[in-house]
Amino acid sequence: MGLMIVSSFAAAKTRVFWDVLDFPVPEDRNLDSFYSKVKHALRIEGYIGDLSIYAYGGVDAKWIDFYSSNIELVHRAAEKHVRLSKMLVDMLYWAFYNLMDERPNMETNFLIVAKDIPEKNTGFFNVLATLMAREYNVSLVVPDGFPPKQLPPHSTVEYAWHWTTLFDGGRPIEDSDSEEEDVAEKCQNTDDGSSHCADWKTYDAGSPMDCYFKETLGSHGADKRQNTDNGSSHGNW
Repeated sequence: MGLMIVSSFAAAKTRVFWDVLDFPVPEDRNLDSFYSKVKHALRIEGYIGDLSIYAYGGVDAKWIDFYSSNIELVHRAAEKHVRLSKMLVDMLYWAFYNLMDERPNMETNFLIVAKDIPEKNTGFFNVLATLMAREYNVSLVVPDGFPPKQLPPHSTVEYAWHWTTLFDGGRPIEDSDSEEEDVAEKCQNTDDGSSHCADWKTYDAGSPMDCYFKETLGSHGADKRQNTDNGSSHGNW
């Protein structure tokens, strides 16, 4: 397994952004156990801060079912692009909100349980990469059976879980033997419909997304993130 997370993120708040239609509750599991299982999975990796879960469901999702499971159903929509757009806005707001927090050394953890839209320029993975580059800690969930060698580079996400493993409170995916360049090439050639590869991007300091962060969020964590990219990565593949 990878090294334990650095202490600056250990006590940080973690928010899960979960598209319920992309990743429905696994068979023979219950919604009411999800919060405690995610809490357990994070604690195994050293994350001991507060946990909140935002769910994005279909039109038939019932608020009371999520509320009673300690999960906030923040949006309901049948169309994937509507749910994803709302999620991206909420992610950026979460980053901005925590930047404005006056408490010192309070970093922020994101756990994304959602898929991109195939062949659409949604900016999904560009947002993840930019958040990582600005010193926000981003982890991702992938479908069960997703090959570890096809995971995105560390510039995009820190950890990755298979969906049912996370739901059961398990460990992230183990280290991949492949180099980031090999990953990018394999992802471009992957056509499995899982949409976890096509838009993987590394951090681009001149991208519109990064310009937005510089103008809106300032230089939060940029130098600090760069100083940790020295081979001592605490990621898990």
